[in-house]
Amino acid sequence: MPILKLYKKSDVLRNVSALASGVLLAQIITLASSPILTRLYGPESFAIFALFTAFLGSVSPGICGRYDVAQVVVKSKWERDVLFSLAIWISWSLSLLMFIAVLLFGNAILEYFGAEDLGKQVLVFPFGLAAFATVYTLRYYANSETRFGLIGKMSVVQAVAAALAAVFLAMFGEHGILLIYATALGYLTGAGYLFAKMYKGLSRVRFWPSRLHCRIAVKYWQFPVFNASTSFLDGITLSMPVFFLLRDYPDAVVGYYSLLLRVATAPIGFLSTAVAQVHLRRIAELVHRAEPALGYLWRTTFALAGIITVFGLILMVWGPAIFALVFGEDWREAGVLLQILMPAVAVKFVVSTLSGVFSGTGNNKLGAAWRVGAFATTLAVYQFFSGTLDVRGFFLLMVTVDLFLYAIHYGLIVYAVRFPRKAS
Repeated sequence: MPILKLYKKSDVLRNVSALASGVLLAQIITLASSPILTRLYGPESFAIFALFTAFLGSVSPGICGRYDVAQVVVKSKWERDVLFSLAIWISWSLSLLMFIAVLLFGNAILEYFGAEDLGKQVLVFPFGLAAFATVYTLRYYANSETRFGLIGKMSVVQAVAAALAAVFLAMFGEHGILLIYATALGYLTGAGYLFAKMYKGLSRVRFWPSRLHCRIAVKYWQFPVFNASTSFLDGITLSMPVFFLLRDYPDAVVGYYSLLLRVATAPIGFLSTAVAQVHLRRIAELVHRAEPALGYLWRTTFALAGIITVFGLILMVWGPAIFALVFGEDWREAGVLLQILMPAVAVKFVVSTLSGVFSGTGNNKLGAAWRVGAFATTLAVYQFFSGTLDVRGFFLLMVTVDLFLYAIHYGLIVYAVRFPRKAS
């Protein structure tokens, strides 16, 4: 039983499986609910939902000042507790500012993207952002306690709540805002579940601002300055296709893009989430002990590449037929677009899963430099070509840009592992 012996001896495998089992079930629930939702909500509704997810994807990566991530890489628990409260304060404060900005300029923003029918309902976006930030701050807190099984269970609770809410709300009409309400409810349910399960530990956290908070915030200044600031750019870069597709192409195309990402990332998302969180912890431990980590990086890379290759080939060969059969004939084009996009999805899956290396090795400046470059390159290329190409041509452009940028990203990951710095 060599595999069983390896499992028992490997903390990484045990932690990944504890987290992955729950997250896998959550992704199965999300994927299983999709054929129902595509028959309750049309492509235009998914286009509105895509705008919300693009908003979250743009703002959420740095909404906590990356002090949520810092919880995992610090050694002492009292510093971790302070970082937790800092992450909550910062995320809620920025969400409030976002609410004010949407209140003042929401109509102009919606008009730019052709989503005027959202109206004042766009105010739910900042509330969804605050709920999302709270969930992920709690997740990283649980990560620091190595409670990976709890994170997996929370993912299931969140997925069930969101799916049931989306089906129930469909009784009130077919509109993307209802999908947004359901997702926000899922985040709130997940946050409530984690808080209830970790209440004993969280009760020790001092939320009232003090000099201690200022001192810890300054001590880990690299996280907000180099990591969080450019994480916003990274989030915008990842969400940029939605913004340009909404502006220059039919709403249905944005709906197709939203669904194909849901299908492409759900089956592998559980593994990416599990490996990324355990990987961050593992890298931080190796750095603290001054142990080499390059061999660990190679093994993880090859394992991820092998998994995504099998999955990617299936979708590239049978994508259109799968989408037509499972989601309805109206969604066949989403499968065609996924065939085009799959190489980029595969490469991003591997590299993004490993990107916690920058925080874990203290190379925040290196990760920040790549995010700035990726943002500038993507914006310049999309701005020049968007609207001049047909839909499939624009998707080919997206693939080319992503393959180029993520090849550079992986090279920097290798460099960061070879030359680690202190995480603080």
